[in-house]
Amino acid sequence: MIPSINLYAHIGGLLGGMLAASAVGIKYKSSKFERLNGIFASIILVGALFYIVYFR
Repeated sequence: MIPSINLYAHIGGLLGGMLAASAVGIKYKSSKFERLNGIFASIILVGALFYIVYFR
């Protein structure tokens, strides 16, 4: 970790990008299974990132 780089800004950018991609990408999926799969994968990714940031 480099002290002059704001970690929270990077996390915020990542989450904002994920939300924007979800808003654009999930809307055009054809089946309910594909939409739920994308949302579930996003939740797992965000949980893993929080674990890495706060508990490692």
